[in-house]
Amino acid sequence: MKQIHNGLYKNWYQSRCTRSRESNPLDESNFITALERLGGESVYVKVHRYRHFAIGWYEIILVDNTHEKSVETLRQMEEDMDKYAVLDEHHHSKLENEEMLTAWAAITQEEREDLCKKHALDEDDSTQMAKNIEEIPDGIYPEHLIY
Repeated sequence: MKQIHNGLYKNWYQSRCTRSRESNPLDESNFITALERLGGESVYVKVHRYRHFAIGWYEIILVDNTHEKSVETLRQMEEDMDKYAVLDEHHHSKLENEEMLTAWAAITQEEREDLCKKHALDEDDSTQMAKNIEEIPDGIYPEHLIY
């Protein structure tokens, strides 16, 4: 938990959960989950949005240090992330799967067939599996797809 020492939000805490145009599913999931656990944007919880020349934009979560419940929630999330980087495994998996499905649908059928031949658990049916853009075959993982 980082404390801000100047400006309009002096003495507010900044969450380590941030997101940007470049965010991966883990960053996105942790940001959304943290904001939900803090009760969403309110008088005591702010999302600050910034433009950035290199990454386009980024957002941070700020918590008012005078609101004990929000500070304690933030402190607990920070401790949890010290032990395990994912705040909500189910939510993270859902976002990761959505991103994989988008990448799977974006590549050509020939590329999907090649991936199925190399990595799918059922290699015999690679042509048929590659035609289905709504389901990724068993054995194809995020590292096999470039997105």
